[in-house]
Amino acid sequence: MTERDAALAAAVRAGDTARVRDLLGAGADPDAAGQDGLPVLCTAVAAFAYEVAEALVEAGADPDRELPDGTTPLLRAIEGAPRRCSRPPSAASHGYGSPRSGARNCWRRPAAGTRRARRPGCAA
Repeated sequence: MTERDAALAAAVRAGDTARVRDLLGAGADPDAAGQDGLPVLCTAVAAFAYEVAEALVEAGADPDRELPDGTTPLLRAIEGAPRRCSRPPSAASHGYGSPRSGARNCWRRPAAGTRRARRPGCAA
């Protein structure tokens, strides 16, 4: 691993998008391996650092690269993504299910003394 690639791995771990873009522009390898031996794209995916992951993919990181366990960074992103329907109504205060976010709040307010229920047709 070159010094530049080590700096890239550290910037990805820190979630520093600007530094990641600078290092990629200076020639760092977007498919560089991190300390765990996996591509730094996996580090960004695991940290839900979507801007860092986007910068890596734009620079040429391969989201379909097969990893030792048979998965890919893309598959890990899909499997690790939070599901909209798993959020209770209070999550709307965080932009989840709000009109601005475009997300659909899949929970309806429960009647007194009943459990929360999903709306019909909501896949979770």
